[in-house]
Amino acid sequence: MKDRVTKVFTNVGLLALLLCAICYVSLAAWGLYGVFNEDVPWMFKGIIVFGIAGGGILLRVVIRERLIERKTDRYKDVEL
Repeated sequence: MKDRVTKVFTNVGLLALLLCAICYVSLAAWGLYGVFNEDVPWMFKGIIVFGIAGGGILLRVVIRERLIERKTDRYKDVEL
């Protein structure tokens, strides 16, 4: 059984992760607008595209690792 404090901090952590994901998607949309804008030089367009791709890959890897870790946690049934 999880105590109340653990549940609160877990929910706060999930909320923070959700807010970060929303901010990332918003910034990615703004960056894509910059890519399709003709006033932006091609060098900055490349930086924007690689930044969005790198952030997306990093977010995917972190979420995948968290899901795998949750599934294979050895200490899941250990009580303190």
